[in-house]
Amino acid sequence: MAFGMRKSVRECDGIYISSNAQLKNADALSNVISWNPSIWHIYDNPKLNFGPLCGIGLEKLVIDLDVYGNLRDCECKAVLLHLFSLPYYSNCTTIIGGANKGLKISGFSDSKDLSSVLSLKNLTSTVEIYETSFENLSFLGGIEEIGLEATNAWNIILIRDNPELRRLGFDSLKKLTPENGQFFANIPNNHPDLCLSTNELQVLAYHFVTLRFDFLSICQDLYRKDGEKTCIFGDLNTMDAGCQHVIGDVVIDSGNEKNAWKLENMTNVYGSLTVEETEEMEELKFAARLRQVAALRFDRHHPMIRFNYNKNLRSVSLPSMKSAPYPYDDDQIIEIYGNSMDIFKYQKECLLFQKLVRTAVKYNKKSCDKLPTGGTLITNYTDDFIYDTDPLNKGHLDTRDYLFDKSLIDVYQSIIDHLKTTYNICAFINLFVNLPHFLILLQKEMRSNIVYIVMIGICISDITHSIGKITQVTVGWLFQDVCPGVYPFYYIMVDVMARCSQIMSRRSSSALALFIVAFRAFSVAFPMQNSITMTTGIVIVTFIMIICISWSSLYYFLTNIVKQTQCPDLFIGRQPSWVMYIHDTFGKSEGMLRVIDGYMALFVSLLSSSNTQALVIMMAMFMFISESTYGALFLLSSFFFVDFEERTYLEQLEVFAMTLSMINSIAHCLICFAMSSQYRDVVMRLWNHLYIQRPSSLLNPVPVFKGRDDQIIVYFII
Repeated sequence: MAFGMRKSVRECDGIYISSNAQLKNADALSNVISWNPSIWHIYDNPKLNFGPLCGIGLEKLVIDLDVYGNLRDCECKAVLLHLFSLPYYSNCTTIIGGANKGLKISGFSDSKDLSSVLSLKNLTSTVEIYETSFENLSFLGGIEEIGLEATNAWNIILIRDNPELRRLGFDSLKKLTPENGQFFANIPNNHPDLCLSTNELQVLAYHFVTLRFDFLSICQDLYRKDGEKTCIFGDLNTMDAGCQHVIGDVVIDSGNEKNAWKLENMTNVYGSLTVEETEEMEELKFAARLRQVAALRFDRHHPMIRFNYNKNLRSVSLPSMKSAPYPYDDDQIIEIYGNSMDIFKYQKECLLFQKLVRTAVKYNKKSCDKLPTGGTLITNYTDDFIYDTDPLNKGHLDTRDYLFDKSLIDVYQSIIDHLKTTYNICAFINLFVNLPHFLILLQKEMRSNIVYIVMIGICISDITHSIGKITQVTVGWLFQDVCPGVYPFYYIMVDVMARCSQIMSRRSSSALALFIVAFRAFSVAFPMQNSITMTTGIVIVTFIMIICISWSSLYYFLTNIVKQTQCPDLFIGRQPSWVMYIHDTFGKSEGMLRVIDGYMALFVSLLSSSNTQALVIMMAMFMFISESTYGALFLLSSFFFVDFEERTYLEQLEVFAMTLSMINSIAHCLICFAMSSQYRDVVMRLWNHLYIQRPSSLLNPVPVFKGRDDQIIVYFII
């Protein structure tokens, strides 16, 4: 037999078996393996019965069969049509293919050449039309059904690289399978003016076809094969009544609401539907027959169905609408916002409407389940139907609500990640700055002033804050690559204790700073500095710190630690060998404590904002900035971002306030050095004794100052 191949099957674009007068059997082809997509051309072999091998084109995904002119061809299975094969398939009414095999048309210059396939009615196969000069596909105008029993992500309809194609012409198409987004149609690289008719878009929308394209629009043609009246939406006051199909964005407002009755026969909208700023409309009578809203593009910033800012609109109902707006998207919603009347008072009303229209509803920017429970609803539907956990029949319902643009979430997370890194760095800097600051404050000259005694307490609080954070970060590094978000129990406890130390240190630091402010302000009017002894200062510091430790201990007792049985994200992590726990930081009790802590922060910041002494003014200013930021975050979170996803990220901005707190702590040392001559004198004295008047050897430290306190300092520094 004549058996032609170009190179090997692995490297070529096909196999050629043609014009073999005696060839009867080609069973050897069943053993040939093709690694890359290829076409097997088997034609003009008058004695070859190729029928038993036609299954190759269905079973082997990378092989297309070009079979014609043999004793027996593949009849109407996996057909590749071109000028030479067309006469052999002119009687097909149904073409049978598979997940990526079926009707393929290429190389034609005129659709009239395909008039012989007008008898096609059903395609149980894919459709691929490419590299033609067709202006339309009218030869496929008789097709009523295209479908496969099962498919994958391959395109069922692929119409590509047809530079003259302006219309499709599936005028009789009624059914597409599979549905629910599993039917893929890809229409790229055709003429820029290519458009879909209302009938074609109606069928695509009804079957939830996943449509991909680069240039595509809705044809402004008012003709429909079924005879239903089609109109283009413009000035409703002059528009014809009785339109069933309306092309364009339908907008009902105060200027045309009196003529909304003209749309009472409307069943399909090819665009969007908006009812906004009406004055008299109380209900949606004009939309009683509306079944579908479909468009080619979806902008999640502008929902396709909106009822906003209406003065007297009392109810929203779309009784004939049984499918979501098309194209279907997880962000596709019906928006009801800013109306003067309560459209929904209770959860049940909103959930029923959502279930009936099979579309997520956002009522005043919130999901239905955020509305109050209770109320009575007269309906024939059961609670199981209304409270269905999968009302859209897609496996889940995204009830997350966003006050701002959803796409900003990644920006929020990026900002928080950078702030966390900055916070960690500041914790280390704060520790190494406050250690010498603490040692300087312990000097005898400094302890004679109650302000500096209180600052010793502030310094201890700041060091505690840093140590807690550094411990938290160090232990966290050990588990960051195992399973994100879960940790062993002892790390959770370290995290809880670190947070307790942060709360304690912030409250004690701010309370002690507030005491300094109050003391300075009071002593200006009533000089009494000499009447307060060092013992009194120590008692005040101890008392305040005990109160703050008690307050922070509430956080420990309100903490919610949850055991996990499986790594929540196995895509980027792995199942650890240890028992997993998470620290739920968004519980109600913990949230209430943080809100109260925020109130305390604002209270302290406001009280600290007026003073006349320069050193205290600088300390108060830094404290006001850090504490007011901390308090504002949790107050905003509790009153303005309730039930919105941004709340999670807003509360994580706590790290920004914590970073400001660290900067405030670092600034204490610098402020004291810049504004206190007494502090500078102590620093210079220590510097001179440590680095000028002492031997260079550091092996045997010897006290150089008289007095027990000075010796403590020198020994520690050495």
